[in-house]
Amino acid sequence: MRKLITSFLLLLLSLSLYSKETLILSTGEWPPYTSEKDPKARVVQTLITETYKLANIDVLYKYYPWKRALRKAEDIEVDGSLPWSRTESREKLFYYSKKPIVNTRTVFFHLKSFNFDWESYEDLKSYSIGGTIGYTATEFLKNKGLDVQ
Repeated sequence: MRKLITSFLLLLLSLSLYSKETLILSTGEWPPYTSEKDPKARVVQTLITETYKLANIDVLYKYYPWKRALRKAEDIEVDGSLPWSRTESREKLFYYSKKPIVNTRTVFFHLKSFNFDWESYEDLKSYSIGGTIGYTATEFLKNKGLDVQ
């Protein structure tokens, strides 16, 4: 009986090694990390795809505007979404890797001819700042009481 159980478990294991699963992930356009348009601009996607390939799992990426990509994952219309910055509100809904796959920083762009020196967020209150709906940096700046368009 023990040999039969062991044989059965080995059979199940071997079948799972040869069966393919497909993981569906939502994402947006953010070269060089993710891109629907440019196959050379998929650094994070390649890392994720190759990692899951080791477990015999295919990955299918669905591209949306960023806010919708996150909503698709929240509504469980996809299996997950990437790459996202860690926030308290997202941590309540999703699991994150222990270490980030990509480290980024947020910067301001301005004309070289414009003297843009600031020390605190209070210094930025006289400016109208452009931001992207659904981006962490946009929400962060709005929460600091700044005028983000």
